[in-house]
Amino acid sequence: MSKQTSRQTSKQGQNANKQSSNQNAKQASPANKQSSTGSVKQSTSATKLPTRQVMKQERHEEERQRQLNAKRRAVRNKRILIGSLIAVAILVVATVFYAVYANTHNASAQNQATPTEAVFDSAYPPIDGVYCDQLEQTAYHHHVHLTVYINGQQVPFPAGMGIAGGQTNPTCYYWLHTHATDGIIHIEAPAQHSFSLKNFLDIWQNFASTNSQYTFPTQLSLPDGWTMYVNGKKVTGDFSKIDISSDQAWHELITLAYNSPNAKPDMPGSYNWQPGE
Repeated sequence: MSKQTSRQTSKQGQNANKQSSNQNAKQASPANKQSSTGSVKQSTSATKLPTRQVMKQERHEEERQRQLNAKRRAVRNKRILIGSLIAVAILVVATVFYAVYANTHNASAQNQATPTEAVFDSAYPPIDGVYCDQLEQTAYHHHVHLTVYINGQQVPFPAGMGIAGGQTNPTCYYWLHTHATDGIIHIEAPAQHSFSLKNFLDIWQNFASTNSQYTFPTQLSLPDGWTMYVNGKKVTGDFSKIDISSDQAWHELITLAYNSPNAKPDMPGSYNWQPGE
């Protein structure tokens, strides 16, 4: 065999090997490409699957928390509503109880003031709710002193005013009455009661209308034109509303002056209260 033939034979072998190698490489490349693509797809699928599960679990947890919070709010609102209803009920009951108590207390006080009062002399009915009892009362007893000036002159004070039938043969005693001309008003009632100066003046006026021995100054019916003093201190307002029944009114000194600028008010200590008065 010649050299040329040998070279051709060798070249042909190399070409055959090259072609075989290229074919093997081409055949292997798609396989490798398919294998790589499959691995990437599998890896992507594996990554996406857990992510969706996590998101779904998160949404489920959020919904569960939302429902739980809604239940908690409902329970809290229910407790607030029940507490409010209980508070309103307690307030209503307390209001009703107070109203019943107040009405009962007022009725009891009125009953105590006139528990079993009766008219002992038809000519002397109750005046301003002040009764004329058969005997003098001692349960509630105190005194005030009244001085009246009209046109610069002191008005004589009536003795026995408020004692029906006179002091020698009395038929009944009004809770507000006098015994002497010393200016003392005796407040003697079966129980504590509210009395004003008007109550005494109304009894005085009624006695004057039925007993000629008593004179009621017409000026005492006038609400204006008076200067008033209580315990030496000048006061304003309607003199008929001056309280003569409270604890502060005990031994109270009242001075009324009509058109009497020089009238001197009674001062504390100016009147000598006798023992028992």
